[in-house]
Amino acid sequence: MGDSLSGAGPANPSPSAGPAGEGELRSPRVELARLALTAALALPGVVAGNAGERGIYMIQSGNAPLTGILAVAEPGYRYSIDLFLTAGLVPLHPLGEQVRDAVRSAAQRAGMKDALGELTVTFLDLDPQTQEPDGDQAGAWRQ
Repeated sequence: MGDSLSGAGPANPSPSAGPAGEGELRSPRVELARLALTAALALPGVVAGNAGERGIYMIQSGNAPLTGILAVAEPGYRYSIDLFLTAGLVPLHPLGEQVRDAVRSAAQRAGMKDALGELTVTFLDLDPQTQEPDGDQAGAWRQ
């Protein structure tokens, strides 16, 4: 199998978006990806990033992959962000909107609003162990 991350480029030290260790490079693409994934995972109802059945939805960041996200360069020094997530048993349309809002807000706070291009959210799987609070079908998950 080998290295099969499409578009990964030549083998070189991976840029890091987390706390940079000595000598680590920082990539705006990976920084924005980490920021988006962190914002999504902080929401109730989002269980995890999901690399997909073939394990292709991830970005290498230092020694740890960012699972469930792709970030692709767009014209104008922007990056499209595609999030692939596992959600609990919650209404998905409102959760998708909450994810988009959270990512846009996080990018704004981090001064990366202009780097954020197209943003898509895809729920690849559901976790039956994660449900709405108190089993309420309308409840807090809807806005």
